Amino acid sequence: MSAKDFKTKYLDKNQVDDTREHKIQTHSDDLQELYQDGLTEFEKPMAHSRVWVISLTASVIFGFLAGIVGVVFFFSGSLSVLKISPEDLFPTQQLKVERTEQVNVLEDERISKVRNGAMRAVVGIFNRKKIGDNLLDNVYLTSESKGNGFVLTTDGWIISTSQVVTEVGDLVAVTNDGQVLTIEKVIRDAYSNMVFLKVRGNNLITLPLANEAIIGEKMLVFNGFNFSQSKTVLVRLVQNNWEQENTTQDLIKNTSQLGRYLVLDQDLDNSFIGSPLINMAGEVVGLLYKQSSMLKGVAAVDFKPAINQVLGGAQIIERVTLGAKYLNLGRAVGTSLKIKTNGKSEPLSKGALVMEVIKDSPASRAKLLVNDVIVKIGENEINSDNDLTVLLQNYKKGESINLIVLRPEQEKEIILTVNF
Repeated sequence: MSAKDFKTKYLDKNQVDDTREHKIQTHSDDLQELYQDGLTEFEKPMAHSRVWVISLTASVIFGFLAGIVGVVFFFSGSLSVLKISPEDLFPTQQLKVERTEQVNVLEDERISKVRNGAMRAVVGIFNRKKIGDNLLDNVYLTSESKGNGFVLTTDGWIISTSQVVTEVGDLVAVTNDGQVLTIEKVIRDAYSNMVFLKVRGNNLITLPLANEAIIGEKMLVFNGFNFSQSKTVLVRLVQNNWEQENTTQDLIKNTSQLGRYLVLDQDLDNSFIGSPLINMAGEVVGLLYKQSSMLKGVAAVDFKPAINQVLGGAQIIERVTLGAKYLNLGRAVGTSLKIKTNGKSEPLSKGALVMEVIKDSPASRAKLLVNDVIVKIGENEINSDNDLTVLLQNYKKGESINLIVLRPEQEKEIILTVNF
């Protein structure tokens, strides 16, 4: 390869200065030409950094989507092939346990709040203790009480049961905060077996009444009035319309006596008699009463009519009664009773079959007869859910109501007017 020849030209100092001045003049001329063209601003070319940011963002998005698709395919296919379940990879059981424990803690807090509020209105019923020299003989212990009750009004009306207050005597009600209140008046409701007690009190803590008893709801019951000495049990309502039906004679009802009760999921001892049944809203659903050797509840809706009379100033509670005994055909299976209507005999599976009419009663004055079947009282049909005795409590003394009756040998319904 031949060497290239390079020509070298030497410039003196004056020539170098001329060249520099020429370049400066050329740049100045170019700038002057730009300004003469009216250009006021330069267009900034896209920076290389913007391109990199867009590219990086797109890569992240596509990578994220690809990851999701990969996870779906992984769990739908790969785990089944490898015989691995998601539970093997993630501690779901631990999460379930932690969540259950959290729920239990919240439930315990709720129960504790309801208990603390309700206990302040629960009272113990005692025979009055005689003041003696021995200080300990004057102490009212929960284990010595006749039973329980709860405060209904701030001025001193208390509700308990006839099994707690069996006789009129020198009785006191002891509150949760240690007040010993003398019971000055006792009013009994023979229909529901509830007892209303009047004590002298002011600004007492009370409990509201529930409007219904809901199957499955949780409730609290107490066997005393004292926080430290009493026991609290969480129960659940399993029946709200139980009736004793052990024998065929049990099926015959009397319109003057309540026959339905609340049934709980636990068997409680007698120390709980008179305890209110408190739902999780802090309301009284009913009161515990011993029936058929077991504690059951009398629903608040069944003693509300008596409350209205007591608070209205009544000294005696008067319940509406028909004065008859009957068989609820809706609860008596297999009677084979038939009624003839429009020339046809058809089985009768609802209504109240009159078994006995009491002399000089509203039923006898209305000409109700044995073997009549009362199918309606007012606009309410009598069946397994709507019992005659309970429906009668919608009326008051002095009112009149029509009964729709089916009578043997008569094909048409007859209407009887009952005056209470």
